Amino acid sequence: MFRPMSLWVEEGSKVCIALLVPFVLMLTVYLVLTPLVNRFGIARGLLYGYIFYWGFRCILLPLWMMGWNAFRRMFSAPRNGIDGLSWALLLLPVVAYPAYSLPEVWGEISIAVVLLSLPVAVTNRTLEEML
Repeated sequence: MFRPMSLWVEEGSKVCIALLVPFVLMLTVYLVLTPLVNRFGIARGLLYGYIFYWGFRCILLPLWMMGWNAFRRMFSAPRNGIDGLSWALLLLPVVAYPAYSLPEVWGEISIAVVLLSLPVAVTNRTLEEML
């Protein structure tokens, strides 16, 4: 299939950017996170750092690289649905990790921390998979 040269250049530049993303990510997270933690303290600085990371790296960059339609398709249901094995594999880390790690620290954390950690974990996992 014949493709205009402009498409090859555009795809080539996106591939180069995709290969550089991990290195740029580490650098920008350091350059953004350090001043935020210094300015707002650890709790707020990390929160603002995550907002930067999720918003820019995990949403805007994939949206730009794959386009709106492909981005939207990532969140549409598959035509055949999801079978039981797939659901089990998807839920395995959600169940196994807390079952393994929470008993060690259960006495040190409050229920509020656990409840607030759930949406953060879901958001983080979803957005990192998009990236």
